[in-house]
Amino acid sequence: MFKLIKEDHPGLKVVVLNACYTEPQAIAISTHDIYAIGVNDIYNSLPAKLFAAGFYWQYAEKPDDIRAAVRFGLRQALAENKISKISFTYFTTGNACPSKTHPK
Repeated sequence: MFKLIKEDHPGLKVVVLNACYTEPQAIAISTHDIYAIGVNDIYNSLPAKLFAAGFYWQYAEKPDDIRAAVRFGLRQALAENKISKISFTYFTTGNACPSKTHPK
């Protein structure tokens, strides 16, 4: 399915699956030359909203730096929600990108 979507929208660069246990789908999507962000755990909606707000804000500022947008989104969720960890990972070509996205 994402192969067809990518053919119809060649400028598509990133897909955010902001829901619990979406890491397998992110891996599958990323095999079609699309960055994909998935979650390998369960979390509530407040961190998800905070992550999305931070991610899209940073992505709008620097659309060529997906890693920075992911890390900024995580920092927002962690700082505002007073939680210690969120398990987001981003993928490209079916593989996790070099840095796991759990800011310390």
